[in-house]
Amino acid sequence: MGEREQRNTMRWVIFSVFVGLFTLTSVLIAWATFFGRTPASVEDQSLLIKGFLIEVAAAVLALFYQLFRLQRGDVHPKNSTKGLLDSPLINIYPRSQHSEFFAKAEELMATASRITLVANGVNLLWENHLLESLMRAGRDRGARVMICMGNTHSPGVQGRMIEEQMGANHPTVHSSGIDRYARMIVERLKIDGSHENIELRLFDNYPTFATLIFDNDVFVYPYGYQVLGNASPMFHFVNDGSDEVKFFVDNANRVIKDSSPAADIIARRRNRSHFAPDWISAAVYIIPPPGQKFYELASSILGYDIWTAGTVAANAKVKQLRRYVGEAVDYGTHATLADSLLFSSEGQIERIRADLKHLAEQYPRFQLNRLSVVQSPQDPRAVIIRAGDDSGVMEALHHELVSRVYSLAVSSSFLSGRTTKKIPIEDVRSQLMLERYGSPFILNAMMPHFTLLSRGPTDPQLMARLIETVADLFMDGYLEPIDVTEIALVIKKPYEPHWSILETYTLCGPRGGD
Repeated sequence: MGEREQRNTMRWVIFSVFVGLFTLTSVLIAWATFFGRTPASVEDQSLLIKGFLIEVAAAVLALFYQLFRLQRGDVHPKNSTKGLLDSPLINIYPRSQHSEFFAKAEELMATASRITLVANGVNLLWENHLLESLMRAGRDRGARVMICMGNTHSPGVQGRMIEEQMGANHPTVHSSGIDRYARMIVERLKIDGSHENIELRLFDNYPTFATLIFDNDVFVYPYGYQVLGNASPMFHFVNDGSDEVKFFVDNANRVIKDSSPAADIIARRRNRSHFAPDWISAAVYIIPPPGQKFYELASSILGYDIWTAGTVAANAKVKQLRRYVGEAVDYGTHATLADSLLFSSEGQIERIRADLKHLAEQYPRFQLNRLSVVQSPQDPRAVIIRAGDDSGVMEALHHELVSRVYSLAVSSSFLSGRTTKKIPIEDVRSQLMLERYGSPFILNAMMPHFTLLSRGPTDPQLMARLIETVADLFMDGYLEPIDVTEIALVIKKPYEPHWSILETYTLCGPRGGD
């Protein structure tokens, strides 16, 4: 019998007991009034009967009001507290890792057709017999099982795990333990062949509370500040369609929607060149405004206008340079703030959009100056326009993005081998930056520049003449300082040849000293 059925049965038991007692009382009063040794007068009998009937009517109405007020919106004022029998909350366990809750969860696993577990570590999975019950539910009964755990490499989840280390009781299962459980489940799904019914995903957001759903039974426990999740109280609700329960269910669905398949994340950690075709490429660029002399000439050399996402015909001056452009055409005219990174979900892109909007409100406009045509010190086959940033704003923005955006990415064009730019293999620093952030040319190695040609000649003399040719084109006012008033989030969708602008953000922060 379900929790809702039990409560309905309780209502009828209370009602039956009440009616029985009133019937007995009525009989006794009638006997005393009419058939006792000293019967009451007619006037007294009339008064007693009227008073008794009024009392019975009032009591019955009160009983029905308390037991059968099913239309909550009609009887409960907006700010009133609902009666216990009408509340979707049906039980509270003193902590989430409680034996009675585990027993209840195992009981529900045996019958539920849909199971959704959203939690940082999903402590149910730490118990082998519960994990086996969950696997049997999907493999043998065909139950739809969704497990969504924290991605321990994401900044949001790491923030939660750091807070747990600040408390009096430290977690027994650390990030490495959560990763180990995730790998184990992925391997089990491959072996059991139950991956069609059981799915494991990883979320990136800071977790606020865990939600465990077995059909209409919803369990929720909060993540308190500096308190372990397994020490939190567990609240058991029945999904009665109320707004209160819908709030928790909808939150779990949002977390799942923005999460990523665990198999892809784990494959990338095992093999840094792993690539999934549905990953989204994104970067943050400084793009000169359309119509500016520098931008128009650079785009004509490249053959692509990123503002219009259209090709640019080659005139006689730049036609001879097109064979040296290489992959630079795909990116358009830009200076990089954040490299080409790969993201595993649309939710990560939305987080970056919100982050860039926040950053743009904190940093002021600035200028790129001292522009010059040179051979790239990072790629001997590339011809670039190198620039300076006396304000420090570009440097500061880049460092912010390394912390906020690079650490959120699942991979990069460097790691996945989707760029022709050479990686300094023997440089220890570059390898550390590549492994940690997905790019060797970041932080102190970040160099403001615009790439014009990425496939120049290997012969030094031919390269020197090529640089002279390009420098001649940019004479006569083409290398004036560039006012940077906005930054752009650019993306490259799967199977599309070029990058395009997703959104721009106007820099409107206070200047230094303001």
